[in-house]
Amino acid sequence: MTEMNGHAEFEQLLLLIDASAPTRATRSLRRHVAACWKCRTRLEELEETVREFARYHEKVVLPNLPPAPQAWPDLRRRMQEADQSSQMFGLWTRVSSYFSMPAPLARRLLLGILVVGCCALAFTIATRKKPAESPAVKPAAPVSRAVSPASPLEHISKIVPALPKLDKPSLADSEVQVFGVLHEIEADLGDPVEVSRTASGEIKVVGTGVSAARQEEIRGAVRAIPNVNTEWHDSPVRPESRLRNAKSVSLEAARNPFEGILQPVAPDWESFSNRVLDESDAILARAHALRTLEEHFPDQRRARLAPEDQNTLDQILSAHFIAFGSHVRTLGAILAPVFPSRPEPGQAHPDMLAAAQRVDRVVSIIFGGAATTETPSQVLADLSQAAADLNAAVEAKR
Repeated sequence: MTEMNGHAEFEQLLLLIDASAPTRATRSLRRHVAACWKCRTRLEELEETVREFARYHEKVVLPNLPPAPQAWPDLRRRMQEADQSSQMFGLWTRVSSYFSMPAPLARRLLLGILVVGCCALAFTIATRKKPAESPAVKPAAPVSRAVSPASPLEHISKIVPALPKLDKPSLADSEVQVFGVLHEIEADLGDPVEVSRTASGEIKVVGTGVSAARQEEIRGAVRAIPNVNTEWHDSPVRPESRLRNAKSVSLEAARNPFEGILQPVAPDWESFSNRVLDESDAILARAHALRTLEEHFPDQRRARLAPEDQNTLDQILSAHFIAFGSHVRTLGAILAPVFPSRPEPGQAHPDMLAAAQRVDRVVSIIFGGAATTETPSQVLADLSQAAADLNAAVEAKR
C-alpha cells in the first residue's frame, strides 16, 4: 500500500474533525489517516482535546458569563413601522382599495399581471420573423409517382452510401476503463488518487503526495484512454506557526496496558500487533474502494453502461469484495483466541465501510496506542462487537 509522503498537518486534522468539510475535499486525507497509525493517534488525541474544550465551555465558561445588559429588541414592530412609512406600502394600499380586496391579494394580482405581460412580450419578440426575399419562380420538375414528395431523404439514401458508425467510447466507458487500469496496478487501494469528471467532459486523475515513480506508473496506465488528463500536487506545505514549536506528543509508552491482558494468547506482542494492524488496514482500504465505485457508478448510471463496461465494473467490485471477505476472515482467525465467543451483530445489515472504520478505530486503540477514555475491558468489548458487525456486513452482501 502506497503512503503519502510525510504525515498530515495539524490544520488538515482539524479539517477532518469539522463535520461541515466536504467529503470529496478530504477523501485522500482520510485514506492516508486510515492507513497511518501515527496520524490516527494524533487525530484521536485532537478529538479528545476538542471534547474537553466543549465540556469546559459548557461547565465553566457559560455559567460564569455576566447577564445581558438588556433584552433583545422586538424587530417585528420596527419592520412594521418601516413598511407603513414606505411609499411601496401606500401603493399596495391604493391598489387594494381600487380592486376592493385585501392588500396581499391585490399585490399578488398585480405581480401576476406584470409577469403575464412580460411573457407575452418575450414570446412576441421570439416568434417574430424577418420577411424573406421571394426567390425566383422556376417551373416545377415533374415528380415521379414512385417516390413520395414528402420524403426527400429517400432519394439521398439511395445516392449517398451509409457512413460507418464510429466506435467512440462514451464518457462513462472511459471512466470505467480508468478504474480498471488503476485496479490492475492497485492504485485504488490507499493511493491518494481521485478520479473525477469536469464540466467540459474530460476525466481527471488527480494525485496528492504521490512519488515520482508512482506518478509515471499511473500516467502510463491511463495514457491510452481518451479524454483523460493527470494532475499531480505535492503535499500541502503550511507556513511556520507557533504550533510547530510546541512539544510533540510522544507515542511511546512504557508498556501497552493491553499487552499484559492479551499476553496469554499473544506472547509475541509485536508480531501479533502487526498482523492485526495489517489486516485492519487492508479491510479499510477495500471498503473505501468499494464505496468509491458505488459513489461513481450508482444503479441508475450502471444501467446506462454498455454490457462490456458493466462486466468490467462487476469484475472490479467482485475482486474487492472477495479480498474484503478474505481479510475479514483472516482477522477473525487472528482474534479468535482473544474472543472465544462473539456477540450477535448490533444491526441486521451493517454498512461495510462503517463497520470497517469501527474495527480500525478500536484496533488503533489496542495496538496503535490511540487515546481513549474507556477502560481496557470496554475497549475489548467494543472490538468483539465491531468484529461481529464486520462479519455480518460481509454475510449481508453475499
